[in-house]
Amino acid sequence: MNNYGLSGRIGEWGNERSRLRGLASPLKATAWDAVVVCTVYDGIPCRHFRAAWCPQGTWTVPLYCALAVLLVLPLVGCQRTRPSDALFAPSSAAVEKQKATSPAQFEDVTESAGIRFKHTSGAKGEFYLPETMGSGCAFFDFDNDGWLDIFFVNSKPLTPTTQPPNHPTTSTPALYHNNRDRTFTDVTAGSGLDVSLYGMGCAIGDYDNDGRDDVLVTTCLEGHRLFHNEGHGKFKDATPDVFRRDRNWGTSAAWVDYDNDGWLDLFVCNYVPYHWNDDVRCNQAEGYLSYCNPRYFPPETCSLYHNDGNGKFSDVSVSSGITRATAKALGVCLLDYDDDGWMDIAVASDTTRNLLFHNVPNPKANLSQPQQTLANPRLPHSPLTRRFEEVALSLGVAFAADGKTRAGMGIDAADVENDGRLSLLISNFSEEGLSLFHQDQFKGMFTDVSHVSGVWQASYNLLGFGLFFFDYDNDGLSDALVVNGHIQPKVQTYTPNTSYAERKLLFHNAGRGRFDEVGPSAGKPFAVRRVSRGAAFGDYDNDGDLDVLVSNNNQPAELLRNGGTTGNNWIEIELRGKKGKEGEAKGSNRDGIGAKVTVTAGGKTQSQWLRSGSSYCSQSALRLHFGLGNAHSVERVRVRWSSGREETFGVSKVNQRVRLVEGTGHPVQGL
Repeated sequence: MNNYGLSGRIGEWGNERSRLRGLASPLKATAWDAVVVCTVYDGIPCRHFRAAWCPQGTWTVPLYCALAVLLVLPLVGCQRTRPSDALFAPSSAAVEKQKATSPAQFEDVTESAGIRFKHTSGAKGEFYLPETMGSGCAFFDFDNDGWLDIFFVNSKPLTPTTQPPNHPTTSTPALYHNNRDRTFTDVTAGSGLDVSLYGMGCAIGDYDNDGRDDVLVTTCLEGHRLFHNEGHGKFKDATPDVFRRDRNWGTSAAWVDYDNDGWLDLFVCNYVPYHWNDDVRCNQAEGYLSYCNPRYFPPETCSLYHNDGNGKFSDVSVSSGITRATAKALGVCLLDYDDDGWMDIAVASDTTRNLLFHNVPNPKANLSQPQQTLANPRLPHSPLTRRFEEVALSLGVAFAADGKTRAGMGIDAADVENDGRLSLLISNFSEEGLSLFHQDQFKGMFTDVSHVSGVWQASYNLLGFGLFFFDYDNDGLSDALVVNGHIQPKVQTYTPNTSYAERKLLFHNAGRGRFDEVGPSAGKPFAVRRVSRGAAFGDYDNDGDLDVLVSNNNQPAELLRNGGTTGNNWIEIELRGKKGKEGEAKGSNRDGIGAKVTVTAGGKTQSQWLRSGSSYCSQSALRLHFGLGNAHSVERVRVRWSSGREETFGVSKVNQRVRLVEGTGHPVQGL
């Protein structure tokens, strides 16, 4: 096991670069951004000594580090394994003398597709903080016709208004039905989703396993709202009381079966304690009112709700250990970083450290006795069978490489090198750059590789929100997209090199831990500046490549169609968990959330997990899209369901969407 992680170690010993430099100042080491540190993790000494990234791009060990090695090395020994190759990648200037170009083109088809949604922030010149945070969007197939539909979260004026709820100008969420011809029809009116809310985020999932995906909307101060999919384009407000009582400022959310009982539970990020009556008045520059820095607000705890299996939920935030850590949580990402079959939860936090909740057994759980506190005591699992330990610091993802916190917004995770090691991508404030953490070894700790990967340089001047990993050119490697937009409308007045509306970033995975920003060559949408917030991906026209949906703050939304043209092959997989009868222990949730799918094609193997959440306040399609490059057949598809069942499916044909049903072993092909 590789037991070092620079960001976590520095944070543990002071969390401030200045302090570390102060310790080294007698030896004139002030040019270093960080120093080598050594720690003990789970009782095993760290056996790697390395110099951190320095501005000159050189890798040296100054005198004080050499002395530390000589003093400590005899005590801890040597480790023969070496760090990730990505850590030693050269700078972007040394990799290529010419800028990389995008292998595929995107086109803005918002207008031609019939999308007319414009987000309402409710801003009236009072500079209430929620007004600048925007809201999310989602791709999902609400009518099970095999074509992805679109959902937009919306906001409204934050302060009380005399406008009646059914006024024609009242802002509501929006639901668009896919016409199967690359156009959409607005079906919001009469759908049950036409409710005026100060909405923030959304999460899509079939919480009652009835075969139709439902919609969860988080709000600012109005409680979370759960809309049950009744079929035929109709939704019913089925919000349980425990959601309505939660008057926090909810942001991103994710459905997760954290105890693998076959029912989707709900994790919700909470930002800061807030009420518009108590908002802080700030001036960014003399004479200019502005939205206040979140450092003026204390952190909050996140929420976890256990699905009791009968349409009711129990708040297990305290008993599960979630409330033991605070954050200003804006983004949530599900991942199984130790590959043990139990989903862990990562949280992007704004100006406080990021969180990573490790899903572990609860030693206090009495598995032989049903928990009478459940609404349905016949269920085989109680909410107390699992708990969470917050391990971001010990795993190296709590802080950036300089030991400082960042203003984390959006978040996602993927195996970007197809080697079993995960990477975690987080968007941050301007002049902070993206954070990219990469696992040093399978199931091991993470190291901040933002600089050497190339993502930090391209994003440094931009303020990122929604982001995700996706293989947009079907070459078998996960690329990344980031949408940006500042929070201060007049920022350019007092910071000339920064703008309110900003362009999007598209990173092409060049392999070996390198990402090239290719947005300028990927089509006109990447030259257009917007105040972007939410972002999601999915193949809405079923042509075999992934498209992009963007929600912009107080601006029209965008639908970007991927024109493909790479000639690479692909396969897209839908999962159908098969939850057993009530009281039975086996069976996964109907959506298959939490399942790990491994595809082997052309001698190459890649894995993905089906997940809710990720990005910022948004939800991408609940399908797994695998680019296959030039492979002309699939050799094997293996699924590890959240129930623990493992199956191999015989799928050989490429360029198709297939459905894998738990317990059958036979795919439904040619969808």
